[in-house]
Amino acid sequence: MTLLLGYASPEFAVLASDQMITWSKEVRVGRRCRLVQKFSETTIKATFFRGQYLIGFSGVADLGRNTEEWLIQQLAPLASRPAMTQWRQRLTSEISSELARLHRKASQSWLSLMVVAAPGLHVPGVDFRLWAVGNVPPPSLMHEAADAIKRYRNRHPNNSLEIARTLARIIVRRSHELKGRGVGTAVQVTVMPRAALGQEWISMGLFQAPLDGVTSIEFNPRRRTADGHPIFTGPNLVCDGMVLTSPAMAFGSFEEIGPREPFREPEHQGRSGPQTRRGAASGVPAKVVLPELVRIAVEAGLEG
Repeated sequence: MTLLLGYASPEFAVLASDQMITWSKEVRVGRRCRLVQKFSETTIKATFFRGQYLIGFSGVADLGRNTEEWLIQQLAPLASRPAMTQWRQRLTSEISSELARLHRKASQSWLSLMVVAAPGLHVPGVDFRLWAVGNVPPPSLMHEAADAIKRYRNRHPNNSLEIARTLARIIVRRSHELKGRGVGTAVQVTVMPRAALGQEWISMGLFQAPLDGVTSIEFNPRRRTADGHPIFTGPNLVCDGMVLTSPAMAFGSFEEIGPREPFREPEHQGRSGPQTRRGAASGVPAKVVLPELVRIAVEAGLEG
């Protein structure tokens, strides 16, 4: 289960996601087996790719046993300059092949990707765009958020902090509406300003405007150090010749916290398998949703 939110304007590209995945596990109770739902809220669903794209995923969580790690492995060889021209087609092919290996019915075998491109929105009459993929909020909430962002941009067009907070609030509010049964309350937001186009490094934690690099912040009430410091995890990073799985760190400490515990497939797999399940409001039947570079694949969208 998941909710991805994408935002694009001439100044910023933003990707926000919850960090929850769920899976089913068979537990024996006496002579019967019962299917029990388990969940984790430490999965990083965002990858900063080649200094140009923020990529988030929603769908099955066990491609190659772990979708987060598998996706990084598939993107790594596509980051070289010769491969960049066809990375979308090659990634689509790999996803389709891996989904087929799961041998599940179509409703339990799908993956959607949201790709937020580097800032470069030049559409007459359009100030920004806002998208949702996965267990999407009702249109009224999306319109409410778009109106709040529009008012904020009128006062602070070059500041992204409140936009990041707004997207985080949408995800947390959606989680509360669903009582935690579709979207988690732990949220990661990554912002890519125009000044960072082509850069292949990430900063984490406190926003210092104006941003000059890709910056990520995590809103996770459960992840704190023993002395109460918040723990931040950045997106995964894939560029030509380097792959970095998101580190975890806390302010007030000079040492890296971690390693972050990754999702692992349970020993006794349930019938449906681990997945980030699509909400009924999504309504897109395709197994693979891989968008064009600037027009992000959307299952619900608004133009500001």
